Amino acid sequence: MKNSINGRIQFNTPSLYAGTKFENVALEFKEGKVVKATANNTKRLNEILDTDPGARYTGEFSLGFNPFILIQCATSFSTRKMPARCT
Repeated sequence: MKNSINGRIQFNTPSLYAGTKFENVALEFKEGKVVKATANNTKRLNEILDTDPGARYTGEFSLGFNPFILIQCATSFSTRKMPARCT
């Protein structure tokens, strides 16, 4: 999987990571590597992706559909454990 991802994905929900809330994250992949990353805080997003040589590669990916999610939380933990209360 490391070198198999090509294309672009964009997320329309906010995400909280390391104290930073990211919105409108878009990642462009070429041969498994994130070659372009943009968001409301593009500089911080790229700083995170530059932390080590493997950070721009995907180690795992999941896609889920839950029709019972009625609200969006910025944390993936809360979203996976719905129904949860967002704080």
